[in-house]
Amino acid sequence: MTPQEFIIKLLDGIYPDSLPTYYRGLPDVSYSLLPSAGRNITATTVDRLNRDRTILDAFKRCALPYLASPPRNNFEWLFIAQHHGLPTRLLDWTTNPLVALFFAVSDRPDHDGCIYSVSQLATISDLSHFDPFDMDEPRAIVPPLIHQRFSNQAGLFTIQGNPFKPFTHDNLRKIVIDRSFKNEIKQWLRRMGITVSFLFPGLDSLATELSEIHGFVSLVTKLQLGNADVPEAPASPLSSSRAVKTDEAGASQTAACPSWSLGTSEVRAS
Repeated sequence: MTPQEFIIKLLDGIYPDSLPTYYRGLPDVSYSLLPSAGRNITATTVDRLNRDRTILDAFKRCALPYLASPPRNNFEWLFIAQHHGLPTRLLDWTTNPLVALFFAVSDRPDHDGCIYSVSQLATISDLSHFDPFDMDEPRAIVPPLIHQRFSNQAGLFTIQGNPFKPFTHDNLRKIVIDRSFKNEIKQWLRRMGITVSFLFPGLDSLATELSEIHGFVSLVTKLQLGNADVPEAPASPLSSSRAVKTDEAGASQTAACPSWSLGTSEVRAS
């Protein structure tokens, strides 16, 4: 299967019954679906249970002078904190599979990337009825458009009760993208307007993108839908066969989920 055919297959969707589907792209197949509040833990077991609540409280005390109007609840505080890089229990997703594909291929060229997708996920519509620090199951949240990038990325969040365990769901799927296809897919995405300057509007992103186009630098996108993911463990050794990739590393970090892979010749369920 060629990269063009892969993109068409991705656009057709993983779920044939047109269910609302959310996507998250990762540049390294060994990265887990772990919120930033659960990564790089150095606190004791007792301290870490309230780690993200404590840092959010500190952010709330210090951030008010920089805000035109104060957030109305903890969810709105979390949206702003996530946007500015504070570790939270939110995980970024998108309703646009091409956006997820961009993040899967724009970094770590020597590693296979992947796209996770999930459907039939419960959604929070009234934020006033929920406490973000007391969730019984993973839920989706569509944030207010506090920045142009939310609209361009078709972004939303998931939130879960335990930020120290990777996100999981019965309808979670995983697509593995062979590293050898990353550059060509990135070029096809650019032709379709899915670029770093579109997803992250601003002069910095525009300058980075133009520098790569004109041969000055290699675009290594550290900008993620949120913060860069950190692997929980080193990636498992990859098979020498490049036709179809299996998902050994991901299966150990996220609950088992169906997956399919883009290799040098085909895509099929693994």
